[in-house]
Amino acid sequence: MADELLIAKNLFVRFVEACVVLLVAIAFLALTGQSVTPRVIDSAVAVEYRTTAPLDLQSAWGEAETLGLVDLPHLQTDAWLRWSPARGLPRDRPLAVQMGGPFSADVYFNGVLIGSKGVPGPTPDHEQAGEIDGLFAIPSGLIGEEGNWVMLHYSSHHAGYQPAIVFQTLSILPYRDDARRPLRYYAPIILVAGALAGLILLAAHLSRARKFPVGQWLIIALTGLLIAGGAEISRALINYPYDWHQPRQAIQLTGFFVFGAGLLRHGLLRWSASVKVLHLVFWGAILLAAIGVSASSGYDARSSNTIGILVGAAGLWSVWTGVRTDRLAVLLALPLVAIAVYSQISPGDLLDRGAYLLASILFGHALLRHDFVLVPLPVEAAKPKTLAVTETGRTRFLPIDAILFLKAAGNYTEIHSVNDAVTLDGRGLSQVLNHLPETFQRVHRSWAVNLDAVEALHSHEGSRYEVSLTVGRQIPVGRKHVRTLRARL
Repeated sequence: MADELLIAKNLFVRFVEACVVLLVAIAFLALTGQSVTPRVIDSAVAVEYRTTAPLDLQSAWGEAETLGLVDLPHLQTDAWLRWSPARGLPRDRPLAVQMGGPFSADVYFNGVLIGSKGVPGPTPDHEQAGEIDGLFAIPSGLIGEEGNWVMLHYSSHHAGYQPAIVFQTLSILPYRDDARRPLRYYAPIILVAGALAGLILLAAHLSRARKFPVGQWLIIALTGLLIAGGAEISRALINYPYDWHQPRQAIQLTGFFVFGAGLLRHGLLRWSASVKVLHLVFWGAILLAAIGVSASSGYDARSSNTIGILVGAAGLWSVWTGVRTDRLAVLLALPLVAIAVYSQISPGDLLDRGAYLLASILFGHALLRHDFVLVPLPVEAAKPKTLAVTETGRTRFLPIDAILFLKAAGNYTEIHSVNDAVTLDGRGLSQVLNHLPETFQRVHRSWAVNLDAVEALHSHEGSRYEVSLTVGRQIPVGRKHVRTLRARL
């Protein structure tokens, strides 16, 4: 028990040191990196939409229909939209039109072209994919006191899939010199990622120290969350062409899938049942998650369905296990079910920060305060009390506590016990040692001793060694066994 507490203390210190290093690195990146996103002046909610180009950029759009920005249809060609800010725009500071999403666009302000995000076109051959995020300065002379409007000629042929929404953002804000999302925008994910990295190290050390190979599934699960977070943070590092957006989201989906599947697998093996039940639950949940992915059109919906099904299955397994055998499993049941429900109520918030934050709190509390729930303490095997000795025509049972030492006698073994009793076993020395507890140590090619009966280790001239037993007997020690014997004593 003392060794276990020492191991836990050392692991906790290493965990804290790792987190401190990560937090210092994060602070350096945050303080020397991009500024925090400035306050948005106005954002588009509803826009005028049409599929044919207006005859005059300054004229009224008589044929246009008004749609919500998130309700714009998926295009097989190019289209036009126009948006008028609901409030007056300040003229005392530089402004910019900000937009983001899997599309290309020419951007006009009050009828004047102010920039392009790729090259829009009616077909994939005519379009050149623009960056995922765009930021275009508005010349101060174009800003009127009222009646300002933004117009886009846009297309989206290279996404590689049908995104849930084409326009993620369309707004006006104070100008800055970088279209990418600021790194500080992802500060919560980065901070939580540091905690997850520390928890992975802690889980790995506990699993190794307690010889619990099932713990590798918990490590795989938390690593999946790090992969998903890294894919999300990459948007602040690279303003990639929007046709890269699908691979990035696919990597994020893969990370969430690894998280859910690894967590479920860990729970199934940590609180095991029959092989048939384990296969049924695991592969059934995987099949349901695959159906949820294929039935969803957007990657956010696919990721939230994956987490909801796999983490929900892990939570339900914990509930069933808590009722059936082990009440400790209930400690994880409610938080896991809560994550699954949260994924369906607010999927966007869960994928941006909730999944990482909740997982850090849940597993951080479990690993630091109740680590035996996720990585159980090793169960010591009951020590045998007697040794079965094979003799001609019969088997004798010698009390192990009474055995002092063993000596090889050809193909046989002499077993010396208290009161100078000697028993001849028909097996060799190595075979007999395999049936004795670890308190018996081989000290010579022909001798083994009960360490509980050793009184002292002596060295003599010529690199000769021997041990003296509590009964006064001297046993020779081979030089290659000295170091191991000293460590054991």
